[in-house]
Amino acid sequence: MKKLIVICALIVNACTAYSLVEPGKIDVGGAYFVTVDSAWSRSQHGHIHSLTKDGFAIQALQLSTGVKEKEHLFTAPTQLEQPPYKSDLSLIELQQFIHDSFVASGAEKISFSEIRPEPFGAAQGIRAEFDFHTKSGLHKRAIIAGAQNDGKFYFILYHAPALYFFDKNRQDAEDIIRSVTFKKET
Repeated sequence: MKKLIVICALIVNACTAYSLVEPGKIDVGGAYFVTVDSAWSRSQHGHIHSLTKDGFAIQALQLSTGVKEKEHLFTAPTQLEQPPYKSDLSLIELQQFIHDSFVASGAEKISFSEIRPEPFGAAQGIRAEFDFHTKSGLHKRAIIAGAQNDGKFYFILYHAPALYFFDKNRQDAEDIIRSVTFKKET
């Protein structure tokens, strides 16, 4: 079964188109805009637009166009079944949804260092920072910020190896998160 998941992920990645995003305002699937101050490589799979500077295997900034009711946080196949999103989740339930989605993707030793309410665009949102390890033992750090709006969960997730790469582009990721402007402000 694991081999089948890996093969499916490789096929999906092989069919993914990559493009260069120049500095400026970018449209995230018709849901919201963000502003980038430097060039990033971009790809899209399902409701996730992914940006990277050093390669997706090293670090990624994932921008969601909205997880709908009963959909999953991640669009790629995961090792375990992901929990379905519910539009009425509380802040604590949203944290658990994020945690359980990462566990399903194969993350281990997940440790939240911070979780708090924080605006995401004009919507009241959530921000969390956490550490996790991959199955191979790589220690990664992550920031996720998002909001529930119009029955969907919109989010931006930045993750990279804790050693060097997380801090290398953290400020760019923070600036992009702060630049969110919904097309229809709440």
